Amino acid sequence: MSAVARAGTVRPAVGIGTVRMAGNIISLDRARQDRAATLSHAVSVDEFAIKVACARDPMFWVRVKRPLGGDVHVTDFQRGAQSRAALADGLIAALQAAGIALPRRLRFSDIAPMGASDPRFHGRLAEAIEDVRIAADAVARRHGAALRGLDTRPRGGKVDAEALFAAH
Repeated sequence: MSAVARAGTVRPAVGIGTVRMAGNIISLDRARQDRAATLSHAVSVDEFAIKVACARDPMFWVRVKRPLGGDVHVTDFQRGAQSRAALADGLIAALQAAGIALPRRLRFSDIAPMGASDPRFHGRLAEAIEDVRIAADAVARRHGAALRGLDTRPRGGKVDAEALFAAH
């Protein structure tokens, strides 16, 4: 079943389907609210994952792997040309579509997918860590919690990140 968001209202999706959200997506960070732009998210849900894409930016991509529980595995997390606030909003949209309020932890795989041998890797890694930190903090604040910690770990030639949340 699908649902459509109009004029800022959202009817939640039930089961497997697609949710299209169009309208003003406002950053959770009050300082960014004045300059928030209109962003169109397409949220799709299937038996494997919840995916969030941006029609205007094919490089914007958030994918949360199923099955879900206290730990949420984010397998794709790329903002493309969109803002960090838009990426955080995409993650929140995926968690909402999955029916998850505040997970115990968010695990992010391969946050800088170009690989360590690429000369741009270290700069991209620093940007990706900040993307993850801002998004995890937005998730925590949305639920009245705090980001307790953010760790990064090498895995082969890749880097994963893990965000932990403090209880309410």
